[in-house]
Amino acid sequence: MGGAFSDRRLTLLSEPSIQVFDGFAVAEFDWQFEAVRRSDGLPVTTRGRESQVFMKSGENDWRIVHVHYSQLPQN
Repeated sequence: MGGAFSDRRLTLLSEPSIQVFDGFAVAEFDWQFEAVRRSDGLPVTTRGRESQVFMKSGENDWRIVHVHYSQLPQN
């Protein structure tokens, strides 16, 4: 997928929401991706929401165990 685009830029649209529980955490944030398609030079802009689930695997070691992407709701 990285080879399909040039001039890629990923921007956070707001501060992430992070909830920490006993042994796991959830981060949620909205983003905007802007790039240029290599195949035809056309610009591409997508906006989405991402959530990441982390599990604690040591004293200060966290690992991503699940990622979910969805399209932002239309206003």
